[in-house]
Amino acid sequence: LGTLEQAWRLLSAGGSFEPWMGPRVYPGFLFLQDLLTGLVLLAVLLASYRRFVIRPLHLGKSRDATIILAITGSLMISLLLMNAFHLLTPTFAYPNAMPLARSLSTFLTPFQKQSAHLSHAFEWIHLLLVLGFLIYIP
Repeated sequence: LGTLEQAWRLLSAGGSFEPWMGPRVYPGFLFLQDLLTGLVLLAVLLASYRRFVIRPLHLGKSRDATIILAITGSLMISLLLMNAFHLLTPTFAYPNAMPLARSLSTFLTPFQKQSAHLSHAFEWIHLLLVLGFLIYIP
């Protein structure tokens, strides 16, 4: 649902799902998105550790699994960076709704002047990764 909102925002010059969800539900949606992004990134890190450090014999050496882990991790990192830079812009209305992105944004404050451009860049990176993932997995 978050990727659909992102695509809508890119295609409609700044649109959001907030008008449809309302000011009571939308912060919860952002919180769940932030929480799930962190959990998926943690799962990718644990799976990578298991695949490349522990190396159970039954996993084999699948190049596809490595590519999928890399794309999934890149998707989550780009989403976190997009949201963290978005939080640095003065127009964001729900800064407390995304605690993981907010904590990351504290390290990115030196880039605050460019935050709108960087958020937009990571938004496109995320969307291109999604499209690439759709092409890779038929």
